[in-house]
Amino acid sequence: MQAALTRGIEQAFHTYSLADFSTECQPFRPVALAKNRGKQREDDAAPKGEPMKTPDCGLERRRGNFSRMISLEVLLMASCCGASQTHPSLASTYEILYGQPVDADPTTGGIVLIADSHYHYLLGKPTFFQTRFTDAKFSSSAIRSPQLDLFGEDLLQEALDSEIVSGHAEALIHLGDGLDFACDAEWAHFLAQMSASNAIWVMTPGNHDAFFFGNFDAENTADDWKASCANGGEPIRKDRFIELYLQALANQPKNISLRAALSVKHDNGVWHCGPGSSPCQDMFLQDVVWQLDHSQPSRSFIAQRVNLGYSRVRPTRPMASIDGILIDTSQYERGVGLELAALEKAAGKMGQILDDQRKVVDGWVKDAKDKRTVIPMGHHPYGELEEHSRGLVDAIMTNSPFYVSAHTHDGRYLVHGKTNAGWMELNLGSILDWPPNYRVLSFFQRPDGRAVARAWYLAPEGPNQRALKCPVGNQWEAKPTDSDFFVSYTTLSGLAAFDYAKTQRLIFDVLLSALGRMFRCVPEAGSSARCTAATASTCASGFCVEGVCCSTASCSGPCQSCAVAGHEGTCTSAAAGTEILGSCADGQACDGSGVCKSKNGVTCSSASVCASGFCVNGVCALPEGQCAKNSRQDAAIEAARAQNDLDVKAKLIRELMALAADPNHFQQKNLWSQYRFCQAQWASHYEHEESRLPAVRDEYFLLPETRASR
Repeated sequence: MQAALTRGIEQAFHTYSLADFSTECQPFRPVALAKNRGKQREDDAAPKGEPMKTPDCGLERRRGNFSRMISLEVLLMASCCGASQTHPSLASTYEILYGQPVDADPTTGGIVLIADSHYHYLLGKPTFFQTRFTDAKFSSSAIRSPQLDLFGEDLLQEALDSEIVSGHAEALIHLGDGLDFACDAEWAHFLAQMSASNAIWVMTPGNHDAFFFGNFDAENTADDWKASCANGGEPIRKDRFIELYLQALANQPKNISLRAALSVKHDNGVWHCGPGSSPCQDMFLQDVVWQLDHSQPSRSFIAQRVNLGYSRVRPTRPMASIDGILIDTSQYERGVGLELAALEKAAGKMGQILDDQRKVVDGWVKDAKDKRTVIPMGHHPYGELEEHSRGLVDAIMTNSPFYVSAHTHDGRYLVHGKTNAGWMELNLGSILDWPPNYRVLSFFQRPDGRAVARAWYLAPEGPNQRALKCPVGNQWEAKPTDSDFFVSYTTLSGLAAFDYAKTQRLIFDVLLSALGRMFRCVPEAGSSARCTAATASTCASGFCVEGVCCSTASCSGPCQSCAVAGHEGTCTSAAAGTEILGSCADGQACDGSGVCKSKNGVTCSSASVCASGFCVNGVCALPEGQCAKNSRQDAAIEAARAQNDLDVKAKLIRELMALAADPNHFQQKNLWSQYRFCQAQWASHYEHEESRLPAVRDEYFLLPETRASR
């Protein structure tokens, strides 16, 4: 089969009619730079001396296929094809614009589009689904870099902080796969993160939110699913995911009336914000319809309609009438198990929309006719919907500018429909897997009434573009020879690749080493007390020293501590940076070898006088990218790594993860945040063998007329 892509284009330099793009199957080739392009960055093109490789045009995410793809400004592509096949091109009424049209007025605020954040529960029991063999042969996301599972949530947090907490965006749409195995612990963590942002948000289910391994929902995988969720709650099947999500939706302040609807009709319900009422105009969420099937959970669905013209502050000008319809593409006639004959119908391979949901969506589309523009959104891309389900999207697209999807982790534009009359699909990338990205969608209107969509492609870099400032080639970043190297779990081969206990043990050891690096590189604050003078009588020795039960009444000599992690209860040399009351003079701390030296923040003339071992700009400090020789946690970590017992390792990992996630446990919150974010970026990058950071792109499209926009 001949590799095939429709001709790529670079969007930010001319007004293009998308109907002019080649429809022949051919490798991607960059369009020559337009003469008015000016100061194009060199890293946006292929590296000098290297040929532009043809990306894989299939929809499955494969490790290594991202190389050089992020340099493309826009990639309009069709699926792979044979020599005799042709592909549609966009209708001539679509155009890509060079920047924001000067005569266009904004008609909506910004709505964040985000997907595939995959919070992964790390501490379950090992199963064959998480082996090196499965990862290499069947799914490249069976095992992600352990640091990506450990710190990946910070990429989502960066997007929330940048767009929602800052007030830049009005609301957020998550297009599915917030979870990974679909365990209670994953949902609890995901919900806590979303709720803490105070975002107005909605979500449509993805295949990983309610199906084991993103694919299965049948008895012959039930034991593995429970094992993967062990000590993290129960597996979440589709009916229960919708129940949990509805409760979260009802707990948002503006959706309080949804609570009453849930109490009346729990399993099958219809909720509307109120036709024509003032409160409805002020709400993002407009309609919710759900049906729960407890006997066949995969048949359950939730469909939602949102107001893409929503603004938190009542605007002084009329806002656009644009409905976003969130379609549940993870609704299946029956759950799929681990049978070879059925694998092509697994939730990760195919999306489906059953007739009961289709009637709901058809009703909303009919109601919007001639009054409001409709933009359908679903987790699965159009090309991965089964044929009958594609018919629903086809019907909507007769009066819709584009379809928004996720699932592929690639982030791309696709063209569907008839030759010279195709319509556009905006496929979101993943906020987790390289290159991590999300979109901010907004709309404008020209004087002639034509609508312009802005689909701003953003990387989670934060307001100060921290991703560009992650220190490289220093002690923060694991090297290939280190025990916590990002992809060191791939070392298993041969029969060991089938051994899921050995795989889990290796992953746990990498996690322990990664946590150890964090505690060495981000100085901890003082340890919390576990006993007091008043409760010393509860200690076997009768002595409470530095908040822990100690074998002696006090530790003699400077920098001796009874609270060193792994040595609690026995006097031991304190870790570098530790301040022990009465042990060192004011302005001093321990240097890790039993000597008191100047603590961080004290002026210095040389590194030798500093407890940290560094004198930066005349002040004792642990500079960004440098790490102390040891930490309070080192002894416990090494003891756990030496154990074969997975439960012992998991117990310590759980404890250390709780500390690592708490900014108050560390001396500097900014350094804590920066370190976690950089680890997530590096892990995502190493997972996909990509060397460049994703580029921010501001993309504008002149949309075809719809009856509602006339």
